Amino acid sequence: MKVYLNTRRKKTYTPRIYFSPKDNEPPRWIRFVEIGGFLVLTAVLVYIVFFSGIFNIKKVNIVNAEQVDIQRLEQKIKEKLSEKKGVFPKNQILFFINTEEIREHILDNFLEVKEVSLEKHFPDILKI
Repeated sequence: MKVYLNTRRKKTYTPRIYFSPKDNEPPRWIRFVEIGGFLVLTAVLVYIVFFSGIFNIKKVNIVNAEQVDIQRLEQKIKEKLSEKKGVFPKNQILFFINTEEIREHILDNFLEVKEVSLEKHFPDILKI
């Protein structure tokens, strides 16, 4: 007769380490450089768009305006563009011009005009 002893082995728990936080983390100065670089890049872009004048409208081209006084029309458009709304001169920057508002302004002030189309031409031209 054979005697069997309890030969089952106990399972021991060995924790698995999927990553070591210290090994995979970049040094702190690299993170600082990344965040600082992003903030500097954002500040430069805001300066270029809002304050540098690169995207300010410098020329207004009026095309196919036979029955309208072009100087008067251009003067009214420049008056509308020079209006300030808040801190920034929104109507002078090409990206923020509300073309629908300018179109309505032209149609209201010039009764002989039946149709108006506005086009923005990069970087600083508004074509009417």
